[in-house]
Amino acid sequence: MWQRFMDRVLSETKVTERFTEHDLRAKAGSDEGSLEKARALLQHADSRTTLRIYRRRPEVMCHLNGTTLDLWHSAPGRGALSR
Repeated sequence: MWQRFMDRVLSETKVTERFTEHDLRAKAGSDEGSLEKARALLQHADSRTTLRIYRRRPEVMCHLNGTTLDLWHSAPGRGALSR
């Protein structure tokens, strides 16, 4: 069923890359403004699950000197130094 849906999406829209239901869930968690809101939306008991698996968008933080720096969430393998 999902394969047929993806075939239709690829042929009828501007989407060029396949994705899964899990990707949609991760996008919903990443698009929420805060980790706590994402945890509640995804109904996780522990926010570490949300952070480790579902928060895929980089955090944007400001340094004290005013420059903006993109940092990945602090989940393993996503630290600022692991890029």
